[in-house]
Order: sequence, then structure tokens, then C-alpha cells
Amino acid sequence: MKAPVQFDEYYLVERVAVGGMAEVFKGVTYSEEGFERHMAVKRILPHIAEDQEFIEMFIDEAKLVSQLQHPNIPQVYHLGRRDGHYFISMEFISGQDLRSIFDRARAKGIKLDLKLCAQIVMEVCDALDYAHRKTNARMEPLNLIHRDVSPQNIIVSYDGTVKLVDFGIAKATGQINQTQAGILKGKFSYMSPEQARGYPIDARSDLFGLGAVLYEMTTLERCFLGQSDFSTIERVRNTEYRQPRQINSDIPTSLERIIRKALAKEPNHRFQSAADFQESLRSFTGGQTSREQLKRFMQSFFSAEIEGEQRRIDHFRKYAAEHIPKAQRHHDSRRFKKVSLETLPVDGNRPRFALSDQIKLSLEAPRAEHRQSTVPPREHAQQARETARPKWAKRHLYRVAQLVLLALLTGSLTAALTWMRRPLQCALLLEDHLSLNLNYTLAGEGLRLQGRLPALVDQLPAGQYVLTLTLPTGAKREQTLTLISGQTSRIDVRGLTLNTQGVIRLSSEPIGATVSLNGQSLGMTPIDLLLPLREAKLTLSAAGYQARKLTLTPEAGKITSEHLILPPEEVEWRLLGHVETARFELKISDNNWRFLGVGQAVTRLSNSETHELRVTAPHYEKYQVHLSPQLTPKQTRHIILVPNA
Repeated sequence: MKAPVQFDEYYLVERVAVGGMAEVFKGVTYSEEGFERHMAVKRILPHIAEDQEFIEMFIDEAKLVSQLQHPNIPQVYHLGRRDGHYFISMEFISGQDLRSIFDRARAKGIKLDLKLCAQIVMEVCDALDYAHRKTNARMEPLNLIHRDVSPQNIIVSYDGTVKLVDFGIAKATGQINQTQAGILKGKFSYMSPEQARGYPIDARSDLFGLGAVLYEMTTLERCFLGQSDFSTIERVRNTEYRQPRQINSDIPTSLERIIRKALAKEPNHRFQSAADFQESLRSFTGGQTSREQLKRFMQSFFSAEIEGEQRRIDHFRKYAAEHIPKAQRHHDSRRFKKVSLETLPVDGNRPRFALSDQIKLSLEAPRAEHRQSTVPPREHAQQARETARPKWAKRHLYRVAQLVLLALLTGSLTAALTWMRRPLQCALLLEDHLSLNLNYTLAGEGLRLQGRLPALVDQLPAGQYVLTLTLPTGAKREQTLTLISGQTSRIDVRGLTLNTQGVIRLSSEPIGATVSLNGQSLGMTPIDLLLPLREAKLTLSAAGYQARKLTLTPEAGKITSEHLILPPEEVEWRLLGHVETARFELKISDNNWRFLGVGQAVTRLSNSETHELRVTAPHYEKYQVHLSPQLTPKQTRHIILVPNA
């Protein structure tokens, strides 16, 4: 374990999160009596410290959240500034966010318990209902909107507590820093349609984001995520998503109705308050879930992480007991009552010092009753000589002990200052907006890392690195990077991949069509395909629709877009006649007709061929028409008959 860095009154044990603007540490602080308290310390990154707008937003967050006192919202304790760094200290939550739970469940192929998912969302509803209804000291509503309800901002602790975090972009009446009209804040996949369009929003926008969270936890599929930020925003604006039961048939219709209502495009069609959302979920669970069940789930799902965290805590406490004065104070007050000197060997009348072996700290023992000595005469005589040693020698040894302790303490403080002065580490965010799942290698001085994109690589020393990408064809691309101390660098690898290949951007109606190349599935639409510069024969298929084939040739350094409409396998025809006695018939073979109805008819027909329809009525001319294949699954045809001459 690395030695913690002291920052203000906190000892920063480890960095738990880093973004483009701030970083969050797990910190420990001590009272004067040595009481230990674990905190989360959120600190602005150095390159953002000069951004006055962000500083104001950061201060807004502290002032705002400090007013919120709710068991499902972390408590903020302190807003401060140290060495030019603004920071917030707040309640530390030992647990995992919903994105980590989602990723692990999906990687292991484990479906999450639907009622536990509902229980988590109910807890978040409780926090949102409190925040949405919060008033100031004059009982005036704050009109607080979180604006970023997403899996990353919902944490489930290992003891089963749910917390809604990060009100950093929340908006409330009276804030210093108001969001300008039309500026999007928050994660695109969890915005409401009105937020994605830059329209005014209210508390119901948060409920839409929470509906997307519930969708993803119950289906283990992303709700609105597209191949790019633009496609994601478009899907949010149009509320395009697959129905939950199409993905997970275990979802009951009652829960699907709740999800669909939360994800309604129009705010008036959603739940009108977080309390309404919570009550619907409570009806679904029937009160059969509890915090204890959530605790058991977390402790079984993340047992290795819990053990690792406990080891780190034990290591830190061992370090603190040896190096941190305030931590020692409580320890010493219980254990070390006085300094006593062990027997020292004597060379004449002059004591010989062996500090490491002879001077020790020992516990003060209660005075024992007088009893008959069992010490042999020779050793008794030696003890008598030691007792007769001059007092100046004892005082001298006591001073030596004090000097040794002072030296140890000085060394610890020097080590802590050395760590504080060390340059901050860096982070590298490798973005793959094309979702190509490329392999990467990052090599620096004495360091070599490998993985798959997209990726966040943190705790890197500053310096030069070589980034190598391995393309699907086996070709490699390299780029030299310079990482600056304390900063997070963002690299979009798209520029490294398009030199000898091209991208084909496919979309389709319906969305979610499977794309195949030479019989191998490449994914579902909308999708960006990185392909060699040669002819590619692709097939798009979807359940209930006819497959479509197309041949495209990528161009170097360019993105070729193609939108396909897949014809349905069957079309529902609604045939309406303006004459009540009109008789509808369909030709099924030579001179054989099938009766469909009188006045109107509804029938489903194969969309792979043309069908002949005949309509007759007394005193009207016979009407015949061909029903040709269509691109939409439902069609309406109005039949107007002509009276006989």
C-alpha cells in the first residue's frame, strides 16, 4: 500500500473516481481524541481551478447539497480551499454504483432479481421526492431538479443502503450559476426528451432518467445508447427503445407498464411525482423486499471487493498507528501509560546504549502485593546494583528515548511531506465512438498495459507513452502521447483507424436489425462498421421482417451512411368501403375467391407477393385492385365504388 497523502485535515488513501473536471478520493480524518472518520473528498483538478464558471458550479453543489438531510442522499460536511484547490468533503459510501452492478451481471449472464431492482429504484424515488419538495428557511420551494439521474450516480452500499449522489449539475431557484438556455448537461442516455431538445424541464425529467435506469437493470440492455452521441440524442428525443418483455420475458406486464409510463415521451403522460412512481413499484413488490436482502445480494455479488477493501483499511490503520500523530494519540492513551527502561549492560560506571534492543515502551502494570522473592541470589545482587545506578544516568537515558521518538516522528512527517509534493498522477480516457471493440496497448517507461476499448486508464505517471491499436484486420496503428501531471487526457481513436479502412454507418427500420457479413453477425443497427477497402456484402435481418442484402465498398478515411427499410413478412390490410353492402373477396387461385367481409374487412397477407382484391355491390360496378408488397406492417385502403350507368 502506498503512503496516504495529507490534504488539509484529510489523509487521502486512494482515488476512487476521476472525471474531466474533478477527482474523488477516499479520505480519513481524525478528531483531537484520535476518533477515525472515513470521508469522500471531491477535489477540482488543477487545470480547471482557473475556470470561474466551474468554480461557481462547484460551490453551488456544496451549498445546495448541504441543505439536504435525507438517508438516501450523502451528507456534505465541509467546503474548503487548500493550496488553490477547492474541495468538498462528504459522507463516504462503501459500495458499488449501478453501472458496476449492471456490467458484472451482464458479463456473468446473471439476471438481476426484478423486485430488488424495483427496491433500489424505490429508494431513489424517496430521495427525489424529498429533493423535489425541498423548501428554504422561508418555506419557499427550491424547485430542485437533479438533472443527471443515471446508474453512475446511484450507489448501493455493501450494507444495503441506496444513495443518490452528485448534485453537481442540479438546478434550483436562487443558484449563483444558472444553466444557459439550450446547453445540455447530464449523460445523453438518461436525459428526458425535453432536456435533450433544450426545452425547459421540471421534476418529471428526473423520473424519465430513473425509468431508463429501471429499464436497464431489469433487461440488462442499454435503453437509448446509440453508436454516437448524435444517434443517442435522437433515440432519446423520439423515445426509441425495445419493449422490455421482448428482451426479458420474465418481466411481468405490470412492471413493463410502470417502465413504459416512466419513459413516456410527453411529461404529462409520465408519473407526475416521484411518490407516484414509488407507490406503483411498491404495489409491484408487495413489500416483499428489504434492506437485508439487498445487503445479502451485495455481499455475495462483490465478496472479493469487500475483502480487498477491508485489507486496505487494515493496512492503512497499521500505517496510521505508526506514522499519524492523531491516530497514535488515541492508541497511546489506551496502551502506553509511561516510559520504563529495561536493564542495560554496564561497562564500569558508564552505561552502554543499544537503542534498538534496550530502550522499549511498556505497559504500566498494577502494583503487585509483596511476596517472597524467587530470584536467585546472583541475579538478585545484579538487580540491586542496577537499582543503585545514579539518577543522572536514568535521566540521560530518558532524554535519549525522547530523542528517538522525536526522530521517528520527524521521519514520518518528512515522508508525508515528500508524498504530498509528488506530482499528481494522470488518467487517459480512450474513447471509441464507433464501438469497434479494438484492442489497445499502452507502453511507457517501465509500464505496459493492454485492454479493449473504450477504456479509462488511471493512476498513470506523467510522461510520454506509445498507444498501439490492433485493427480487426490485424494491422496496427501507433500514436505518441504526452500525459500531463494531474490531468485526464481524452483520445478519440477514430482518427487512428481510418487511414486504410472505411466506416459504413448503417441504420434501419425497424431499429435493432442484425447485420451479418459472410454469415457472421457484426451487431445490430444502428451500427458503425470499420471495414477493409473492398466490396462488402451485408445482410440485414429482423424477426417479423424480410431480410435485405446490400453491397457496399468503404472509402478510405470516409464514413458511408446507408438507411434501409426492411419490408414486414406480413401486412395487416384494413379495407373500408363507402357502400355498406360492399362484398370483399380475395383471389386465392384461378377462379377461386375467399370471402373477407361486407362493408369492411381486416386481413393479414403475406408481403412477399401481390394479391388480387375484388369488391362488388348491387347496383355498383365491380372493382378489382392488386394489393402489392408494402414497407410498413399496417395499411388502410378506402374503396369507392362507381354506380352502374
